[in-house]
Amino acid sequence: MKTVLTAMKVGLLLCLAVGMLLFGFPQFPAQADYDDIVAAFADMHNGSNTTTFPATSSSYDNLRSTFGPRILSSSSSYDFHRAIDIEGSVGDDVVAPVDGEFDRYSTYSSCGHTIVLKHTFSSPITYNGRTLTQFFTWYCHLYDDGASGTDGTDDIVNNNGWVKGSPITQGTVIGKLGQSGSATFPHVHFEVRVGTDKSFNYQLTQYGPNNIKFYGFDPHMHPMLLFEPYNYNGAGTDSYSQALTVVTASPTAGSDVTVEYESTNDDMPLLNRVEVAIGGVAVSHTLDLNQRIGFNSIDPDVEYPDVPHFDPEPWSSSATNYVTNLIIPGSWTSSYSGQDVTVKAYDIWGNDESVAFTLN
Repeated sequence: MKTVLTAMKVGLLLCLAVGMLLFGFPQFPAQADYDDIVAAFADMHNGSNTTTFPATSSSYDNLRSTFGPRILSSSSSYDFHRAIDIEGSVGDDVVAPVDGEFDRYSTYSSCGHTIVLKHTFSSPITYNGRTLTQFFTWYCHLYDDGASGTDGTDDIVNNNGWVKGSPITQGTVIGKLGQSGSATFPHVHFEVRVGTDKSFNYQLTQYGPNNIKFYGFDPHMHPMLLFEPYNYNGAGTDSYSQALTVVTASPTAGSDVTVEYESTNDDMPLLNRVEVAIGGVAVSHTLDLNQRIGFNSIDPDVEYPDVPHFDPEPWSSSATNYVTNLIIPGSWTSSYSGQDVTVKAYDIWGNDESVAFTLN
């Protein structure tokens, strides 16, 4: 039986791979109800409502890696990051950003010592054909002293007697920031997953599309959705601005064109979506980080070099602006000499910026 199930899983992944080759990129369609997710998180800031930053001794200035494409400092290679990394000191308090309940305390080879909390939306939302009532937050690379006492995440969990379903109040210390697992510096890797805490790849390999537990989408969302929305409804921004600049001096059909995206505040790395169109709608491509549009939906770490793609710049601790590059490849523009190109970028709340140019 185990052999049969394994064969079925392999067959499913092979079918998806063949589909990619024959029909293009395996990506999720644009979801109009993504707005439901934006509104659900924004509702956490209505009136007197607010959320708490999960690392109490750190701030937004201590973000060292954001959600989406990045360059790994350890290897200088491309990686699709499904979290934000908050730098701190080993032993710093890690707290619950909103009310929820304890889900589990686990240890993984990569994530190290990890706490998972479950939270409930104030009202059910619809996403990808599913009615969702919950989201999960993950806290990875935590410190565990491995001995009884009061100094480690294990001690906090044990001393409180937390089990699955135990209520956790916003601001409660749930663990200690550390450098466990594959972490190369002390930080908390903070994730937000909507609907289910199971990754898309896990759903494919463990459940399969015909299983009731198969949600059919990647639940990872930009964690900054959980924090202050900064006029998410497109009315403007109050603490940063976005800009797009055509870096290539003479954009030419058949040659790569680089467009630089920049946010004036590296504390607010909120880029989510980029749309590129040539000749109005003659040809277009969209990259959407939260919905994984324009990426390999099985493995976003794999880029497609023949369509517009990101070329992220390393993010140093001394940076004051958040910058990443969009590469529009020559193989994609070769037939469109003399055509106008429009590039539009959106943050996670829907604020946008655009730039236009003509291909020589």
